Amino acid sequence: MIDLNDVALFVQVAKAGSFAEAARRIGMPSNTASRRIQQLEEQLGVRLLHRSTRKLTLTDAGEGLYARSVEQIEALADVTLELSEGSEVPVGKVRVAAPVDFFNWFQLEWVQSFLQAHPRVRLEFVLNDARADLVADGIDVAIRGGAVTGPTLIARRVGNNRAVLVASPSYLEARGAPSALEDLSAHDCIAVPSG
Repeated sequence: MIDLNDVALFVQVAKAGSFAEAARRIGMPSNTASRRIQQLEEQLGVRLLHRSTRKLTLTDAGEGLYARSVEQIEALADVTLELSEGSEVPVGKVRVAAPVDFFNWFQLEWVQSFLQAHPRVRLEFVLNDARADLVADGIDVAIRGGAVTGPTLIARRVGNNRAVLVASPSYLEARGAPSALEDLSAHDCIAVPSG
């Protein structure tokens, strides 16, 4: 089986035009690089490089291998770089579940500021008043009011929302002001269900 590391090394040698330069770029002795390319040629059964004392050139087979592998090798290098940077730089999609009226009270400037600070993050808002199944719906963050219901959920309080009783002056004049909680049963009330 062909060692893909040797194919990646071949790509580096072809780009650099010399074993010494390619080896220097990847931190390997040039004689090791030369030996590994020679082994790759033996495994493939074709000559990939014309070697001379002054320069390297690709054979037809070498040009074919380079043309068909350079993009994939570079893409793999990019992916591994992104993954290694991923532990330091936030990157990817974050799905946020929130109530339908979320943007009525949450300032869009905060979202814009967050995205400017973290340009490789993409936010996807799922606005619904029903409680999301975080795992099944692929939700990373949920913003909800009330008690935490799942024992495996990690929750942080980010604010308080006080319930307040209000009435218009004309209503209070007509019906009187309640003096105790039990008095509300005799009044017309518009309530938002909790939970």
